[in-house]
Amino acid sequence: MIIDLEQVADGRLWVNAAVCVVGGGAAGVTIAKTLLDRGLEVCLLEAGGRKTEEQQQALLDGESVGAPIRLDEGRFRRLGGATGSWTGRCAELDPIDFERRDWVPGSGWPIGLDDLKPYYRAAEAMCGFDEPWRQHVPELDRLAALDMADDAIEPYLWRFAPHGRNRYQDWGSRYLADLRRSRRAKLILHANLTRIEDSADDDRIRAIVADAPGGASVRVEAQHFVLCCGGIENARLLLNAAIVAKGPLRAVGQTTGHYFMQHPRVKVADVALEPAGVGLQKLLNRFVVRSGTEYETGFVLRDSQQRSEGLLNASAVIRYAPRPGSLRDALRQLREGIPLRNVRLSPPPQGVRPGDVCRDLWRHARGVHPILADPVATVVVDVEQAPDPASRIALAESKDRFGLNKVRVDWRIADLERRTVAHFTGRIREMFARQGWGALVPIAGLDESGGLTAEHMMESYHHIGATRMSATAATGTVDADCRVHQLANLHVCGASVMPTGGHANPTFTIVALALRLADRIGRLAAPVLKV
Repeated sequence: MIIDLEQVADGRLWVNAAVCVVGGGAAGVTIAKTLLDRGLEVCLLEAGGRKTEEQQQALLDGESVGAPIRLDEGRFRRLGGATGSWTGRCAELDPIDFERRDWVPGSGWPIGLDDLKPYYRAAEAMCGFDEPWRQHVPELDRLAALDMADDAIEPYLWRFAPHGRNRYQDWGSRYLADLRRSRRAKLILHANLTRIEDSADDDRIRAIVADAPGGASVRVEAQHFVLCCGGIENARLLLNAAIVAKGPLRAVGQTTGHYFMQHPRVKVADVALEPAGVGLQKLLNRFVVRSGTEYETGFVLRDSQQRSEGLLNASAVIRYAPRPGSLRDALRQLREGIPLRNVRLSPPPQGVRPGDVCRDLWRHARGVHPILADPVATVVVDVEQAPDPASRIALAESKDRFGLNKVRVDWRIADLERRTVAHFTGRIREMFARQGWGALVPIAGLDESGGLTAEHMMESYHHIGATRMSATAATGTVDADCRVHQLANLHVCGASVMPTGGHANPTFTIVALALRLADRIGRLAAPVLKV
């Protein structure tokens, strides 16, 4: 059943369910579907509608007072959440990411990779992969077969499950039919969480209240409640709830919001390709396909190198773009609406044949990855961040239309991140020289800044750590089962519970954590009896 709270005639709605999930992105929809499949009644609240709406997006407004972060990008109040604009990139975390590392203060998960392994396997299908992941694929085997003899970096593989050219699974579209036809599901749209009702007498949440922009509201009573509202919004909602709490929920405000992290992403170097870069594009690339699993190859910093040099985890890929003035670049400009009279073509450089250009266009028409005749190549690095309690999400003094404090983000970047990027880039540069792939030309000031400046960084929209998982309430928000410390029936899921983020894109891990949490709630919750 689907209910739009804006359309509720009398303005008031009361719902009773076994589980109430707040947030209709990858985590929320995964939990809701899994529990519905187990026979439980689930109420799923989504702040937005089925599509992106300007009015809802405006509610994500806030303040950025540290390293710049775009609060109006990469976050969506709509069914499907950020997966409506997801790039589909999937990878597991590495074993070292879960460890307590002496050189990374605040590191260490209360669970290990083995605890997530079975849920990673289940996450493959949930993320749209039609076949189980294979350990050996030609794209990686070609790279691994080279005699690299490097103790610092090693080849790496990312996976994608395409649904057409550059389209990847939107959880809202993929699972909408399941939510609509299930008799045990209530999907309520335009339901913005405004109150979490706790009690001074015990450790349980009684109900939550959500409001629509037009004034209607819904009160949901449930055995278990789960916040899945995104890496920033999870923290903001809990901090607002702690202000007016009567019982143990008050304590959430002491630790929530600290240790906010992202994956700083930076273009660290240009590549002067040898001779025209065709060979390298067949080794290091994003290998696009129309259907089936597609891959991207790159490099990661070995865990042995992280240990010996006291570094963070990091990964790198090569990005290729048409050279300005090329036919491919001209077509791009025309697609973007630039008038034909303003598009300029340059003669192909020496050594590039007309057949090379035709081959590129033919591959593009087939929907497979291009082999560009004379590309501009750059090295892009994603680096893990060390947990820092001063890097945090807090509440601003200004309030939104529902009376909740807006968010204030103070994102910090540390010297350890800068040193990791500079060291990693240097080792990649040495490898390129040994392999004869071309010369890397690092950006200016790389050794000092790691390129982690506004000039060179790109947004990753990976919001990690602000409701972190921890062994005790003194060091985090949730326990090893994603249950809020000192509360029996309030849970949080998403990248915000990750104590550290590794280098990998977080969506695949978010889904694995969601499946694990749904498994635990499914064992605890009981079906709601109809009277």
